[in-house]
Amino acid sequence: MTVDEYKNGEPTLLLEEYFGGKTRAWGLFEDRFGNVQRQFIVDIDGSWDGSTLTLNEDFLYNDGETENRVWVIKKSGENRYSGTTQQSIGEAQGA
Repeated sequence: MTVDEYKNGEPTLLLEEYFGGKTRAWGLFEDRFGNVQRQFIVDIDGSWDGSTLTLNEDFLYNDGETENRVWVIKKSGENRYSGTTQQSIGEAQGA
């Protein structure tokens, strides 16, 4: 799967619009054999100041652990983004 396969898809995903305000998501982690290892719910509060998207994420894992993660995401071009968080090493790139 590549980004180019979806470049003409509709509607266009603009992170700064999609994540503006409050979002709730669910997910899970699988091991390499496809076995579910952990599940989570995350509440995301997003704000866009015209150049930076800040995502304040509050995770609740099925074992009761909680985690807060704050992403700082900059638009680096048309449909391109770069972001950092304290939990990452280096900068993430997205398209």
